[in-house]
Amino acid sequence: MNKKRLYAAVILIVCSMTGTVFPQSMVSETGKTGMSFLSISPSSQAASLGGVASAYYTGASSIWSNPALLALQKGRTAQFSHTEWIEGIRQEFAAFSTNAGLGSLGFAMQLFDSGDIDLQGNIPSDEPLGTYSIKNVAVSIAYAREFKDILIAGITYKKLFEKITDETAGGYAFDGGIRVKTPLKGIALSAVGRNYGQMGKLKSERTKLPSDVAVGCLYSGILPGIERPYNALADVVFPRYGDNGLRVGAEVVPVDRFFCRLGYRTDSDIEDVTLGVGVNLEKFNADMSYTHMQEGFDSVLRFTLSITGF
Repeated sequence: MNKKRLYAAVILIVCSMTGTVFPQSMVSETGKTGMSFLSISPSSQAASLGGVASAYYTGASSIWSNPALLALQKGRTAQFSHTEWIEGIRQEFAAFSTNAGLGSLGFAMQLFDSGDIDLQGNIPSDEPLGTYSIKNVAVSIAYAREFKDILIAGITYKKLFEKITDETAGGYAFDGGIRVKTPLKGIALSAVGRNYGQMGKLKSERTKLPSDVAVGCLYSGILPGIERPYNALADVVFPRYGDNGLRVGAEVVPVDRFFCRLGYRTDSDIEDVTLGVGVNLEKFNADMSYTHMQEGFDSVLRFTLSITGF
């Protein structure tokens, strides 16, 4: 396949992916899905860039944002993330990726734990009726491959588990993504569909998954004047249930091995600006992100540690 045909094929794939969700996303259905932890970035890098980085490689955690990016893997990478969410809610994430023959493999586990939540009745009271908890788990395996130095593509299979107090259910989901280099220097385009699958019945109903499609771009360049590298990213997100949104981010390297990041998103009622920093110590990387929350919620901190090239 020559380059012109490959570019045409990529454009058709992107158009077909977005076309399947445009009509549905015209009607806001926010709040009608469960397993929402699947759409919350576990990576400090991605979170500090606005929440999605479908065109930007973030190490093994790319299995969450776009499995195709695992094809950019060099050697082996392990990542561990911890998120302090609202009111003691926490999210844990661990991922590993490696080169494997004709492509790259990735494995990940994501855990969401609400802790104990007070159960209140219809009549206000200082004493709760009891407590309940929510625990969700996703175990993922991904494969990615590069084609003709232009296109990379990847797919993820997820085994899902949810538990609300004593009720449990299982399910599955698939992610699929691509990224393509363009003839324009420093510019790459991407598209990814995430969390398309089905849950088993919890009591009498199936939980709807937070499925979405993100179409993004990445520009890598050098800042004039200070001659330092930077990345600018943008993603348009089309959720199956909910409102479309724009997420943008920028990353600059002011001094060697130190990263500063800034992001913003329009598709959340409680999140907007995100900030982050990172330190690259050859094989060891440490990243932290801060998400400003509105409506009186506590701000969110994420911490990610990475080991690469081992």
